[in-house]
Amino acid sequence: MKNQKEFTGYELNDMPGAAHLIPLSMQHVLLFIAGSLAVPLIIAGGVGMDAQQTAMVVQCMIFVSGIGTMLQAFGVWRIGNRLPTVLGPTFTFLTPAIAISIVYGYDVFLGGALVGALVMALAGAFFVNQIKRLFPPLVLGCVIMVIGIALFGVGINYIAGGDGAADYAGWRNYLVGGITMLLVIVFNIFGKGFLKGASVLIAMVAGTILALILGMVDFSPLAAEAWFALPQPLAFGIRFKLAPILICIIMYLVNTVEFIGDTSNAALAAADRMVTPKELSQGILCDGLTSALAALFNVSPTVTYSANIGLLKLTGVKSRFIVGFAGVIIAVLGFIPKLAQLLALIPMPVIGGASLVTFGIITTSGIQILMREKLSDRDMLIVAVALAVGIGFNFTPAALADYPYFVSALLNGIPGTAITATVLNLLLPGRRSSEAATEEQAKAEI
Repeated sequence: MKNQKEFTGYELNDMPGAAHLIPLSMQHVLLFIAGSLAVPLIIAGGVGMDAQQTAMVVQCMIFVSGIGTMLQAFGVWRIGNRLPTVLGPTFTFLTPAIAISIVYGYDVFLGGALVGALVMALAGAFFVNQIKRLFPPLVLGCVIMVIGIALFGVGINYIAGGDGAADYAGWRNYLVGGITMLLVIVFNIFGKGFLKGASVLIAMVAGTILALILGMVDFSPLAAEAWFALPQPLAFGIRFKLAPILICIIMYLVNTVEFIGDTSNAALAAADRMVTPKELSQGILCDGLTSALAALFNVSPTVTYSANIGLLKLTGVKSRFIVGFAGVIIAVLGFIPKLAQLLALIPMPVIGGASLVTFGIITTSGIQILMREKLSDRDMLIVAVALAVGIGFNFTPAALADYPYFVSALLNGIPGTAITATVLNLLLPGRRSSEAATEEQAKAEI
């Protein structure tokens, strides 16, 4: 345990005392709550859930995410990679969830998600070496860059007020978002010790107070929430049909690519190294089992949360125990809907101002991975084409609007970058020498 008076950040396996553990964990809780609510709300609206069903699904999502985060950070037997990563609902399954539910029913989507999650868990347990060969650092560097770049628009949208806001792009939103972001920067550069480590928490609290003064916080949703409620498993039932199962398995492949990219970024941020095969195997197994639990508790699959990984580098607070305790808090919030709703009242501009900086950190982490590689002309070509495809389609979604949703899902943003880089890396000559150079560099670093 580190001396509380000599706070210099926390390394991967450091265990802080309560005076630092609680507030530093709350940073991760606030970022998670802020970024995760959109997924269940969009799905609930898309499949026609009523207000009571929507509230129940949000509660289950929070509960499952807390359990998954604890398993990933603390580790239980061979489940969990013991890296400081937060698990939460993935945006990858938004369109499939709505499309499958409209045709077959939400219970069929949950059935497909359950089977796909178990396939993902088995792949993590037994085929991690094959998965890692498919996604070498050359591919992962591109993927991590695009994860950050794709999130830039999300951060700016939040600062402007978020989709559907009556005062979207209003001056108050930009004022609150800008001041929040400025405070993150100021406390990071000029803050010492704990003030630097808790820069995001301090900025979000200050931003929320400013928003409250400006009349931007509405407490009325709190009245409808209960103080205590048990998460309800299988509230919609569950059914299995072949076509939705196959679609979900394909989408889990896309989800796994993002997971590998985020996990590699977490290892780089927390331990200044690439992720090991063991960490990758246990991490994918944990995410698969958490996604299976999510299906049983009526919610979509999970993935690592990029903003929380960016927070590690931004603050220098890298302890998996801090993130694991954040998982404990999140799981508890799954039993106390009123407190979860209270945290959800944080204005979108505050969230955007705090998270936009972390999204930038993610992008630079991808660049850092690529800089560690001795990129040949062949590798540079792969990076260039992969980024062009993924980012290009991400910025122009209308270009794929008339195609089946799985085509858009596989070409847009993160999947498009990963698939393009992987295919080119497998097909273009020179791959063996490139991978040999990577292995030699890894040995040298060890």
